[in-house]
Amino acid sequence: AVEALGIELKLSLAARGIGLVMAPPWAIARSAFRKELAVLEVEGMPQSIDCWLVHPPMSGKLEAPLDRLREALTTSLEAIETPRSRRQRARQAAG
Repeated sequence: AVEALGIELKLSLAARGIGLVMAPPWAIARSAFRKELAVLEVEGMPQSIDCWLVHPPMSGKLEAPLDRLREALTTSLEAIETPRSRRQRARQAAG
């Protein structure tokens, strides 16, 4: 077992056959090792992203910027396309 920090290091280890890595599609797409990696789609594996925006209950002057950040994060995360979302969209189009 290897504990490695940084997604690119983890991907480099997997590319050399040293273990498996769970990585988001964007990390694989921009990795220098993408051509040496084999991507496995595991049926039933949750493909969700949890993002927490932590702040004090009374944000004062930061209330508006925090709202904009929350909206931007929500929009960005909803726009991420996963194999599951592609399959769901294909089923909806076919049915």
